[in-house]
Amino acid sequence: MKNKISIKNANIKDYKKINQFHNNYYKTNRTLKHFLWLFRQTPKSKDFKNYYYACKGKKIIGILGFIKFNFVLKKKKFIVIKPEDLLMGVEAIKANVFEKINKKYERKISNLNVISILFSVVDWAFKKINYSSNFGNRLIVIKHQQPKSFASFMIEKKIPKFLAYFFSYILIYFFRIITFIKKTLTKRKLKFINYKEPPKWSNNINKSFINYWNFLTIDRNKDFLQWRVFDNPFINAEFTAFYYNKNPVGYIVYNKNMKNLYVADLIIVPPNNSISTKTIIDEILNYLDDYCIRNDLNYCKFELYLNNKLNNLLKNCLLKFGYISKKVETNFSFKIFNKKIKKKIISESYITNINKSGKWH
Repeated sequence: MKNKISIKNANIKDYKKINQFHNNYYKTNRTLKHFLWLFRQTPKSKDFKNYYYACKGKKIIGILGFIKFNFVLKKKKFIVIKPEDLLMGVEAIKANVFEKINKKYERKISNLNVISILFSVVDWAFKKINYSSNFGNRLIVIKHQQPKSFASFMIEKKIPKFLAYFFSYILIYFFRIITFIKKTLTKRKLKFINYKEPPKWSNNINKSFINYWNFLTIDRNKDFLQWRVFDNPFINAEFTAFYYNKNPVGYIVYNKNMKNLYVADLIIVPPNNSISTKTIIDEILNYLDDYCIRNDLNYCKFELYLNNKLNNLLKNCLLKFGYISKKVETNFSFKIFNKKIKKKIISESYITNINKSGKWH
């Protein structure tokens, strides 16, 4: 029947028309390479078991995919599902296709250790299917590295243009002088090394990070880093590790866009109290300052989600380094499918922009 709406799992022959449906609506040019990177189960897979589409006859009217991540708390593993590519036409909305796809998919995962998380402005739609929307805290923290960038920020705050530029030049160069003096008087303890592929020690530091901080977070093993950071076709990511006494103690993932720097992920494992987390963070922030100045970038931006020990330490260090913080409504939502998983676990988890799909800014 021409008017009958059917919901199907996507397979290899469907992905071109699904991706075109996405591009037609958003006026974008997402390539098939981008689509396959996001949703295909393995590089050689011919199906998309976690991707659904609705059609009326041969016409696609709605799409919704789900990406799987592995999360870890101590030695216990969880599956985290992230809804992506939500797009429903008028006919799909009227036929409740969004709700039907979710009901169909949730039946598959209801008995597993599954949590679903969402970063999206469409949280209102997921609220209808019992997601906890706008959950927890979200803090945007920015350091303006160029006078013009800081002046624009002050002008937005209704400060007269002349005064904004006058004070921005004074403050920016004052911070640069103070930072230079501090670095001159303080011997650097960390060595920074850039990588073009996951380091050999990726799996070991991932386990150490999980054990040290004791919060629910993504399983950043070597395979995950290869896929998420180094094979990511959406961005050209930077991966910088830092060493203390020739031993790796963490890494930072970031990318440049529109003359700005966006931090996607930060991993720190202090070695046996011989160097503090605060000292490590301070040296990382010095490194980012130098990077922004060398590349003539406008600002460096962090986004801190939820309330955990690492984010609290990071927030205090950022503010001392001249970062400006702004609390914004969180775009983080979640739903728990296994009742044994407590809400408190989510509230203290370590969620970063590495969990967003595609671009991180």
